[in-house]
Amino acid sequence: MASLQAQAGNRAVAEVVQRSGSADLLTGRARSNSAPADLRGAAASRDLAEQAEQRRLVGAVSAEAAAAGRRRPEVAAERRARVG
Repeated sequence: MASLQAQAGNRAVAEVVQRSGSADLLTGRARSNSAPADLRGAAASRDLAEQAEQRRLVGAVSAEAAAAGRRRPEVAAERRARVG
């Protein structure tokens, strides 16, 4: 899902560059007045997609750890002992 969002963000950047005629992507500057804001919006969209992917991965790891604790009670007991 996040991959699709990242691809959409990349397409948005490409469309902005194409509309502006010419852009310096390294600095984010473009010849069109609206392009810099559009580039920032596309970059923000990509950042949000990356953050969502990170949250999904952390959630998956947490769920897996919780499942491991249920499968192996000694793991859960050890974790509880460490926490206090």
